[in-house]
Amino acid sequence: MSVLAVAVLGSCKKDDDTPDTRAEMLVDTWNSTEIGIDTNANGVWDASERDPAAGNAVKITFSGDGTGTATYAVIGTPFAITWNLQNNDNDIRLISNVFGTPDTTIEHIVSFSIAEAIVRDESYSPAHYMTLKKQ
Repeated sequence: MSVLAVAVLGSCKKDDDTPDTRAEMLVDTWNSTEIGIDTNANGVWDASERDPAAGNAVKITFSGDGTGTATYAVIGTPFAITWNLQNNDNDIRLISNVFGTPDTTIEHIVSFSIAEAIVRDESYSPAHYMTLKKQ
């Protein structure tokens, strides 16, 4: 019986390619699919505040070493970013240098899965939201 238990337990190995952490799940290229503003300032991104037509405005690639690139459709040229997770992995801190001066943005993670994330930028009033999907 103990030999069988060892054989069964030994065969239940974890798939090493499966991301374990939120940071590992974030590593990939993400495209915005909708953007919006919490116009009524109620802290909820209501359906009427979402703009799917503004999707594809942003493409972000997060690399595992904390670097990456971001491309805004209006600019067209990718620029370098550095990133890390903060606040118990609930905020993405992005540092970019688009126009010659460093700019830091904190994107609060509203929801997150292996394929989709909704983030909120509270540096604006009212807050701005964006849905990102893996490419």
